[in-house]
Amino acid sequence: MCAQQVDLFAPEFNSCVFENPSNAHENGLWSSTEGTRVVANDLVIPVNEAFTLNQIKVNFFTDVSETIDYGNISYYEDSNGLPGTVIASLSNIEPVNVVAVGTIFGVKLWIITFDVTAFNFEGQPDFETRYWISISVANNANTDYAYWETTSASLNEMPSAINDNGSGWEIYDSGTGQVYDGVYEFIGECVLSIENNMLPKLVIHPNPASDIINIIVPNSDEITSMALYDISGKQMDVPSTKTSVDVSNLPNGLYILNVISAQGLVSHKLIKN
Repeated sequence: MCAQQVDLFAPEFNSCVFENPSNAHENGLWSSTEGTRVVANDLVIPVNEAFTLNQIKVNFFTDVSETIDYGNISYYEDSNGLPGTVIASLSNIEPVNVVAVGTIFGVKLWIITFDVTAFNFEGQPDFETRYWISISVANNANTDYAYWETTSASLNEMPSAINDNGSGWEIYDSGTGQVYDGVYEFIGECVLSIENNMLPKLVIHPNPASDIINIIVPNSDEITSMALYDISGKQMDVPSTKTSVDVSNLPNGLYILNVISAQGLVSHKLIKN
């Protein structure tokens, strides 16, 4: 953290993970950067909670002679139980760790770890909020042989979704009615028990703003931490106090300010102009 951000101290999150375990490496869905299919799996943020993703572990099959070079990752809003609008994308992300599990059924299985720019997935005050994460990987031979490991033994929320040739998303069906879910770990930090009763009492002004944004909470409450993010989920380095944020050096655009107090967490959309 840079010196000028000392006063905008990071929220005290709890480490947590959304995961679905392997089932003896039973199957996989084609999801290669060189191919025409993309696979996505979902995560559901509980009511009044938030999840900041910063690492992904995912299992992929390749040919026995190939290794993993990089991955493309996208995050989506939900649209009636399928991936909808893309809210962020990461391209050509090199893994920080690639572990060969072994040769299984004549192919090689890898556990791939990606460190990603922190991205905030927010739950809503009154209902669970579903998001989707797609991952496709490239092998060192530049072939289209790359399959995201799936399992029929466990289903963490919705089954895997596929998009073939850009034709639109659908839940994968093997043709027998059997559905599969991806094998993954989405790792980050959670803020629990967000209280929405602070929302009408919290005052943030001016908004839009060109320089200083002021934050006012009720006399009975006190801000314990704040964090400002751009729309890609990257945390901003900005001068601040417990009651103000200086956005004068930021590009114009939309930002998200997370404010945590004893009452919980509130997220506000801010416009810099």
